[in-house]
Amino acid sequence: MQTLYANTTGQNATLHGDIHGRLNGYFNKAVFSQPQPYHLGNGPAYYDNLRGPGLASTDLSLFKEFHAVERLNVQFRAEAFNAFNHVQFGNPDTNVTDPGFGAITSQNNLPRQIQFGLKLLF
Repeated sequence: MQTLYANTTGQNATLHGDIHGRLNGYFNKAVFSQPQPYHLGNGPAYYDNLRGPGLASTDLSLFKEFHAVERLNVQFRAEAFNAFNHVQFGNPDTNVTDPGFGAITSQNNLPRQIQFGLKLLF
């Protein structure tokens, strides 16, 4: 399988603004074009000014210990993963020959998950 590099105009393809409004066009697709058959494009393999969406997740945990009797301790745990339920989008499609070129169609994280635990220490 051959790696296909796109033709580029040399302009910066980075777009700014809320990512929710750019899911179908995360970067400026007009900067890129498909090379002719059996030709490599003039673009580089990696663009230093074009990055995918960042990742940020908040996990929280609460622990509470109770001393039930002299030799018995009880620990209650509550843990929340992705506590604020923020979506983390995947990278855009970077294959210039795909119909979804430049679109983000995936999610990199799971919805909020909460778990509880009870631990007996004796």
